[in-house]
Amino acid sequence: MLAVAAFTLTISAEAHAAPGDQVRARGTNALELATDACRAANFRFTVEGNPGTPNNYSLLIDSVIDPSCVTRTRLTGVRDGRVVATPYYVTNSGEPGATRVENIERCSIEFGVQRRDGSYFTQLLTPEGAASAPPQCP
Repeated sequence: MLAVAAFTLTISAEAHAAPGDQVRARGTNALELATDACRAANFRFTVEGNPGTPNNYSLLIDSVIDPSCVTRTRLTGVRDGRVVATPYYVTNSGEPGATRVENIERCSIEFGVQRRDGSYFTQLLTPEGAASAPPQCP
C-alpha cells in the first residue's frame, strides 16, 4: 500500500509538466531538472540515521549549471507523530544552497525549478524499500 501511495505522489507531481520541463536525471537521493527558464538544476540529499527512526537530512541544491535558475525544496515528514512540512528553501540566480532538517521521518522531499511564467516544475523523492515512509504520511 505504501508503494502505491508513493507512486501516486510521483505521478501527480509530474502531471503538471509544461513544454520545456525535463527530468534529466533521477536517483534515490538526487534529481536534475530543467525548464524553459533553467537549462539544468541539481538537487541531492544526504541522511544521517536509520530507516524507521527520526533522521537528520541535508538538502543540497547546486544550480550553477545555469545562472538563471530559481529553485525551491522542502521536506514533508513525521515529527512527534504529526505530519509536518518545512518552509520552502529557495535559491536565486543560480546560487547553490543547503539547508538541514533534523529529527524527522521522511514522507517526501520536493524539488522544483521555476519556469518563465513563475510557476514551478516539481518532482518528489519518496522513500523506497527498507526506508519506506511512516504510516502517517499522506
